[in-house]
Amino acid sequence: MISLIFILIMLAIILSISLAVSIKNDHRYDDRDYRNNEGDHLYYDKSIIEKKVFHRLHPKEAARSIARLFRKDP
Repeated sequence: MISLIFILIMLAIILSISLAVSIKNDHRYDDRDYRNNEGDHLYYDKSIIEKKVFHRLHPKEAARSIARLFRKDP
């Protein structure tokens, strides 16, 4: 009986320690450092950022087209 109580107390201590550690490490991930002024994520939205830059430089030309794909000049 005493060993059962001892085991339950040890389990309670282990659970309380693990709960305290998980609460301490539950800070929210903040990715504001990885976003540009327009709100695009610098790593995940690379294609969107490239299209926006291309559209700013060439407003009348399509960003993705068959003609641009096979054209030799950059």
